[in-house]
Amino acid sequence: MVWQNVAASSFATMVGWSTGCNHCDPGSRDLSTALDGSIALCSSPFDGMRLGANANPVLGTTVQWELTGVPVGAGRGGGLMRSLTQAVPPVDLTAAGMPGCFAHVANPVATLLPAPASSTQVAESIPNNPALIGVALVGQAVAFEPTRSPLGLVATNAMVLTLGM
Repeated sequence: MVWQNVAASSFATMVGWSTGCNHCDPGSRDLSTALDGSIALCSSPFDGMRLGANANPVLGTTVQWELTGVPVGAGRGGGLMRSLTQAVPPVDLTAAGMPGCFAHVANPVATLLPAPASSTQVAESIPNNPALIGVALVGQAVAFEPTRSPLGLVATNAMVLTLGM
């Protein structure tokens, strides 16, 4: 059973990054003082909405997808997308009118959330079938927020739930 957070809804903070290949660690740096100008990694950062799960994805149980921090204007709608396929690399949604957002779910099945509360749960029943051990279920949510993007939607992080016993 593995829980994996794929990406945050915005990347206002960079914890660490390396190109690999035995590059040495230069130590801690405050990029706001080390560089000439400011850095904006997202055109309109939105850190509030998050997708999680309430339990390990065990065969024969029900897991609740937990959507928290839904924007106030989202009472007009949203959705939870789920798939067995993760988009690698993630699809940049700038051209679709969601700058700074990425789709991590490929060929999703959507559950519409007509008027999501600030916290919303969606039940996911996991069949009791041993052939499903190790299968990854990828989820990502969107909500209506007209002030954050031209399309009027914001996206959450993605979650990968690997089914187990």
